[in-house]
Amino acid sequence: MNFFFQIFWLSLLVKLVIGYFLPLLPDEAYYWIWSNNLQLSYYDHPPMIAWLFRLGHFLEPYGHAIRFPGIIFLHFSLFIWREIFKQLRLSEESLTRFLFLILLVPYLGIGSIILTPDLPLMFFWPLSLLFFIRIIQIGKWSDYTWLGVSLGLGFLSKYHIVLFLICAIFYLSLERKWSIIKWKYVGFTFAFGLVFSSPVIIWNAANDFQSFTFQLKHGLKAESWKWIWPLEYLAGQFLMLLPPLAFYFYKGRKADNLKPFYYFTVTVLFFFFATSFKSSVEMNWTLMAFPSFFALVSALDIPQKTMRFIWGILIVLNMALIGSMLSWHSAHGKIFEPFFFSSQKQKVEKYEPLYGINYQISSSLWYFSKTPVYKIGDASRFDFFDTLDSKRPTEKVIYVFKEKTNEYPTWVYDLKPEMEIVEEMERNYVIEKLEFK
Repeated sequence: MNFFFQIFWLSLLVKLVIGYFLPLLPDEAYYWIWSNNLQLSYYDHPPMIAWLFRLGHFLEPYGHAIRFPGIIFLHFSLFIWREIFKQLRLSEESLTRFLFLILLVPYLGIGSIILTPDLPLMFFWPLSLLFFIRIIQIGKWSDYTWLGVSLGLGFLSKYHIVLFLICAIFYLSLERKWSIIKWKYVGFTFAFGLVFSSPVIIWNAANDFQSFTFQLKHGLKAESWKWIWPLEYLAGQFLMLLPPLAFYFYKGRKADNLKPFYYFTVTVLFFFFATSFKSSVEMNWTLMAFPSFFALVSALDIPQKTMRFIWGILIVLNMALIGSMLSWHSAHGKIFEPFFFSSQKQKVEKYEPLYGINYQISSSLWYFSKTPVYKIGDASRFDFFDTLDSKRPTEKVIYVFKEKTNEYPTWVYDLKPEMEIVEEMERNYVIEKLEFK
């Protein structure tokens, strides 16, 4: 067994072990709710993540092994990257360096066990890149066809796949390679892309294109603009790139065989920098750009002293992340939440009927207790819970799991219920009793 396969299987085992013991994050629990209500698509996102959760339902009694199908699915994208390195005639040493980077960078390594719409996108993005590279090198009709299939399935994963086309256009235009494209085969890409993305298109056509509209407003429009957004974006992305490697990435931008990596990184980063002047950009929105960034720098001759420094930083970050999981009571909110909600599952029986103030709380309590916990109708933003029949309580007395600062929707205040906090918990979480007259 060569070194690639040794690293592949060992890292997969580590991911499965962590995924087994780490409670589902609130967003993961939300997608688990989807997987119990299968649809062609959903208001918030396309359906692929719900389908992956559905594949793991038979593993639900075993820890949090419901993640296993998704973890294994994404982990096999390493074979895609291996093929990309072969296609570009990059060395085994470069591939090994790349493997260690994306397995040790927390948001790509440990972060890859978290089942969100980013997970399937991170599989279909490099798969599309592989076929695109084959098109500009070989140009068989089958590569155009498979590119369409991959883009269509990517569209069922996360709408960000449309940026792949923008990256490709920039590459072909700025490198003056349009002449390579065999237009008689482009129809295959379009047709198969349309067929494989059809579930999302059909659902949106039947639901007033709600999902498309929500995502456009979510990413490109805010009620009020804040000058800090572009600065936060630049600082956050620069740190995620690992500053010493960003320098070498810029130096390696002119290597002809590495230019696909360059364009499929920079175009994404600049696109979201532009949108940061319209709305706040969440750090995970640029995730698909980072593997190509690390692929490019892996192919360069970087001094061993620099790489040893990078390895040291990454090892310390991973140890700190694992340590924070073990001491979750004092950890950052995103690490605190899954352990906290897991420890509160008995509250669903103690306070009945129990509602959540947002989809994160409701989904988490529902997943851990395996008892339905609905969201108060119209509370927080519109989401999947607002499409369910049981979105507004009909009982005279209800209990609500919330943070003290969370506001109720207007209709609750209009009914003027008597409110009483019956239990206070960590981090300002409370259970409040509402008695309607």
